[in-house]
Amino acid sequence: METLFIGRQRFTLDETASTNTFALDLLHNGKLKEGALVVTHKQTQGRGQQKNSWESEPGKNLTLSIVLFPAFLAVSDQFALARITSLAVAAMAEELLKDSGIQIKIKWPNDIYAGNKKIAGILIENVLRDHTIGATVVGIGLNINQLSFQSAPQAISLATLAGKEFDLTYCEEMLCGYLEAFYLKLRAGKQQTIETDYHNKLYRLNELHGFISEGELFQAKITGVSDQGKLKINRSGGNEVQYDLKQIAFVI
Repeated sequence: METLFIGRQRFTLDETASTNTFALDLLHNGKLKEGALVVTHKQTQGRGQQKNSWESEPGKNLTLSIVLFPAFLAVSDQFALARITSLAVAAMAEELLKDSGIQIKIKWPNDIYAGNKKIAGILIENVLRDHTIGATVVGIGLNINQLSFQSAPQAISLATLAGKEFDLTYCEEMLCGYLEAFYLKLRAGKQQTIETDYHNKLYRLNELHGFISEGELFQAKITGVSDQGKLKINRSGGNEVQYDLKQIAFVI
């Protein structure tokens, strides 16, 4: 592992309910260093955004969690962690698919898409202390070598896209390297650059697309994401409106 701290402390599990839950338990017991990595071959109760489940065939994909201690971030700035994680996963996928011509995008708030198919999901859980973030568990599920998905028709893997399998250890090390690089950039105070990079990678940015909110189906354009993680959209003939994750959904 050619990193300074991410992945230097590693826990490998044959099976666990959730790597995030396992990491949080270790964290509460004071057994983790910053950058601690929890990896499993089989995750039985993988969790996604809004309590969604995550389908992953054992031994085929990356299912892992990384612990960070971003005490330099105010609670109000916690969405920056979603930005850097999304950018790290997207950068890794782009490198692995560089010869394919496939565009990698971030579907708000932090799903990673190749074209119109999902290749990765991210779940970030923060432990708050006073006005700062005491600890963060970054959970990542990345489809590497799985070729079919029973309960997730929108899912696809890097192997399917590239037409070849990838070495999981190599992919894990690459992901840790990218996440560390973006985290160090955040720690160095380069939030504006990170925000710009995230904005430019947004799925459906400035494209007219279908959404549903409170039972209403409508067309709108994504114009950006606020620092608090709210989706900014411009409804046809209207003003810019902001929504949080529970208030709006894409019509795929």
